[in-house]
Amino acid sequence: MGNNNHPGIYLFTIIISILPFHLFSQRGLDDSYLDQIVNEENYLPLYSEKNDEIVDLVVMPYGGESRLSYTKEQLIPYLFRYNRNGELEWLFDGFLFYEDRTDLGDGHAFEQHAYLFQKDRARKSEWEWLLDRIFTSGKSLSALNELIRETVVREEIMPSRKRKIILSIPEPLSGQLDWGDLNGKVLDFANDSDRVEAVRWYIDQLVDRFQAARYEHLELSGFYWLRPNDELSFQLMPIIASYIKSQGYKFYWRPSYGRFRGNTWKSYNFDAVYLTP
Repeated sequence: MGNNNHPGIYLFTIIISILPFHLFSQRGLDDSYLDQIVNEENYLPLYSEKNDEIVDLVVMPYGGESRLSYTKEQLIPYLFRYNRNGELEWLFDGFLFYEDRTDLGDGHAFEQHAYLFQKDRARKSEWEWLLDRIFTSGKSLSALNELIRETVVREEIMPSRKRKIILSIPEPLSGQLDWGDLNGKVLDFANDSDRVEAVRWYIDQLVDRFQAARYEHLELSGFYWLRPNDELSFQLMPIIASYIKSQGYKFYWRPSYGRFRGNTWKSYNFDAVYLTP
């Protein structure tokens, strides 16, 4: 008798758990902006010498303790393949490296949604830790550049251009008081000006380290806003976008498919948006 009762209990629990989430995910959807997509001019143009846009972008979650290290061997499937004639063909020309946490469950969050599943918010020390991870020798960017160099020498074939790199920016979490200091000033993330100051510092760090690495086969294309919707930080986006563009880079976003799908992305001054299903 006891065993016969369990399936009904489990089924009831599943229905109660799923239904509110389903209703929440559907509430407030507005597909009207999709009507604006009437021709190919609404999409990023294909690569040419005139526009130099990314054609094929691959998303590489990297940095956290539980992520792949992206060594040269692990990067091969993203960089090239051999066709039926045994000829090498280059694959993705754009690589987006992003991270939203230091580790699973017991880590620090670099973004508000990830904070729901982590023990704490990322502080300056974690932001610096992530910087070190991104530029670790023999992994991610370093490994990708080395793999291209070795492939060019071995196959005697050059890619048509450098691989373009997009790096994510941590979200300065609203209200955080323990992030740390810059130039002797303790930043208070209850103030938007302090949040912007932290982001500018991080962007400068990324640019300086990328340039210092002197990757001969990689080019820094721009920066990726980590938060997938426009809650809490929407007022920061245009300010950060202006700073990024003043440095000669582009601003990218992947809004969620849901209540906040980024249909106002142009007002935030992003250069390109990729829809996340």
